[in-house]
Amino acid sequence: MYKNISSVKGKTKFPFSGKDAARKRILHEVLPRETFLALRKKGKENGVSVNDLILTAYVRGLYEICDVDKNEVLSVPCMVDLRRHIQGGTSYGFSNHVGFMICGMERCGETFEDTLRLVKEQTQKAKDDRFLGLYSLPLLNLAYTVFPQFIAETAIQIGYTNPYLGMSNVGIADEKMAYIEGKQVENIWMTGGIKSTPYMQLSFICFRQELNLMFAEKCNDADAEKLKRLLNRIKEELLSYLA
Repeated sequence: MYKNISSVKGKTKFPFSGKDAARKRILHEVLPRETFLALRKKGKENGVSVNDLILTAYVRGLYEICDVDKNEVLSVPCMVDLRRHIQGGTSYGFSNHVGFMICGMERCGETFEDTLRLVKEQTQKAKDDRFLGLYSLPLLNLAYTVFPQFIAETAIQIGYTNPYLGMSNVGIADEKMAYIEGKQVENIWMTGGIKSTPYMQLSFICFRQELNLMFAEKCNDADAEKLKRLLNRIKEELLSYLA
């Protein structure tokens, strides 16, 4: 559990053009209810989760948009809800307890189904690990226990590599709680923090059985268009699974 999981084989970066004229924005696409239910149904029939399907579409989109050779390594860190390790599986209040796991792709499959099989192997291996999401946390605790804070933070900055790519499944927003002064909210979407180049992260959340896909990024207009293209590519890949 003391190993540094931030050190990954794949060093792929999204092809951002630069920081000129950058501004904060959230890029957002929605998969309608019918499509989401069809994906969930077919995935269940084939023993894969919606998370696996989205990760597969994301990986395939990254190989294309980032112009990575299909036989090269690509690593995607995925956020893990650490409340899975809390007795009862929950915590009080509106809180965020996350670690991450690495989906390390040795190659991209020729088809969606081939890539899905490779992704499923990675995610299943992670799910079978009783310490999922907890790696490196004892290392952080040791640093802050042994050293003064300023030394601990310096050591962490030297040893920790912030991942260039990421994915976060925010989960399902409870429709029963989505009311403002008695009025039903039309849609809810949430992301992680707004990333700055060269870092980026796909976030997604389900509300009323609609799937919201998002990038929260500080970037210029040209890079926003690239991120939109990646969102559309993810949607196309998911639809291809249903074809």
